Order: sequence, then C-alpha cells, then structure tokens
Amino acid sequence: MLDEICSTDVNDPIALARILDLVLKPTCQRFLEDEQQWHVDTLRHFIDKGENFKCVLEKRSFLFSDEVADSTEFMRILYSCLIRYQAKVKK
Repeated sequence: MLDEICSTDVNDPIALARILDLVLKPTCQRFLEDEQQWHVDTLRHFIDKGENFKCVLEKRSFLFSDEVADSTEFMRILYSCLIRYQAKVKK
C-alpha cells in the first residue's frame, strides 16, 4: 500500500479520491456521526471562506511523491470523499 500511496498523482482528482478511499475511509467510518459531521462542517466552512489551505498542507508530512499543486482542490476532493463516507454510514 505504501508504494501505491507514494506513486499516486495527488493532482489527479480521480487518483486522489481513490487513494483517500483506501487510506482514509476505514478511519472515517469508525468516527461517531457527530465527529464525522464536525469534520465535514469544519472543512466546508474553510472552503466557503476561500481558504487556500497552503499552511495546512505545508505543515503535514505526506507520503505522496508529488507536491500538491492546488491545495484548495485537494481539500475539495477530501471534502467530497468525507461526504460520501458519511452517506454510506447513514444507509
């Protein structure tokens, strides 16, 4: 799995969503519903404010080989994944 993470093109929305599903989805689905909602709401708040998220991504160590070209788009993809995970838990 480590090789797959490292080789993922983080600037390709489909590839990023696929790797987030692999790595993040199991953890998110273990959160309580209110915890999931907090993450979704918080991310939505900063997306709506026009946050560029550069400071967030610069302070994190990722295993991706490539640098994130558009941090806002990265977070939008993360947000859409969180919404999908949340919807699957509610079913």
